Amino acid sequence: MEEKLKELLTKMDGRVETATGKLKTEIEGLINDLKEASATSEVVKGLEERVAEMEVKAAKASKSIEKSTKGLGWSEAVTKALEENKEGLESLISGKRDSLKFELKAVANISSGNISGGDVPQAERFAGFDALPSRKVRLLSLMSSRSTSADKVEWVYQDAKEGSAGQTAEGATYNQIDFEWKVGNEEVKKTTAYIKVTDEMLAKGSIVSQEINNELLREVTKAVEKTAYDGDGTGTNLNGVVTQASAFSAATVGANTVDNANEVDVLTVAMAQIDIAQEGDASANAIMMHPADIAKLKLEKLSATDKRYVGRLMAAGQNLSLDGVPIVPSTLIAKGDYLIGDFAFAELVQREGMAIEIGYEGTDFKDGFRTIRCQWRGAVVVRHNRRSAFIAGDFATDQAALETT
Repeated sequence: MEEKLKELLTKMDGRVETATGKLKTEIEGLINDLKEASATSEVVKGLEERVAEMEVKAAKASKSIEKSTKGLGWSEAVTKALEENKEGLESLISGKRDSLKFELKAVANISSGNISGGDVPQAERFAGFDALPSRKVRLLSLMSSRSTSADKVEWVYQDAKEGSAGQTAEGATYNQIDFEWKVGNEEVKKTTAYIKVTDEMLAKGSIVSQEINNELLREVTKAVEKTAYDGDGTGTNLNGVVTQASAFSAATVGANTVDNANEVDVLTVAMAQIDIAQEGDASANAIMMHPADIAKLKLEKLSATDKRYVGRLMAAGQNLSLDGVPIVPSTLIAKGDYLIGDFAFAELVQREGMAIEIGYEGTDFKDGFRTIRCQWRGAVVVRHNRRSAFIAGDFATDQAALETT
């Protein structure tokens, strides 16, 4: 019996550590009573019942302390906690267990971290589509345009001209002129691109289909312009303007005769070269240059010692011209190069304009895809006797040809 009593005392001492206030005072008093009491079985039994009762009170006190330190939770959290501990509560009520503990989260500050799965409020979506930077097409708008229903276009040009007209004495033989007729031609070439897209993407609405169409039109048009500029005419390539243009000739004003030659000097001589070669039938109406070279041109001074800007370069807003001839910026032109000419004599002949079609290709049908394609068919024509209306060159080489030795 004495051992049982000691066990109860130890148990009571442990409850003191977790008890507070009035409960703690009550338990401490009971311990003192136990130490003075006789160790009869009835006393021990009564004390055991009191200890069990105090354990429940101690558990409630502990729970009260825990709530006071953590703060009250949301009503939803309380309901959830009670539901999750339903079995424990029933056991506690029926006396099958002495205590029950469950934790409620403390009330927290509301911040952006409380938001998940989206934005609150909903973000504003700007209209339109932010496409990657793309070269603006300039050359095609400078060229003259015509259509054809044939797969090849031809023209007749005069060549190998001999003799000339002149004054003739009475009874003398007239002056004879002779020339040949030749036929030139260009075949129609095709430029294409396609994009594959799932049925689900197309079902998202016009923004998807419209941007796909825009992308195809933009890229095919750029491809046409690129080969219209410098295509070599072989295979599927168009015969580009640069390929057919004449080379710069410093002999127009005399090689190595220009002191401190610069880009303005090169363009001035090129314009004169066109006028002379075309006998005035054609004159430069546009100059194409890289934007960096145009910026450099704007900074051009009269000479190494005269820091005044070149007066013949005229700026109107963002537009620049030399002697009235517009200078057109384009990244199609490599830095350091230029193309100058009468672009009315560069003909863009279209067999089929830009056409977009949608259909199935290969395994598209069973894979849930659609193929959207775009194509253009046409040719670039610079007729033989108008090819001297264009000059293509690079500034470094042509400046050196003009510079005094």
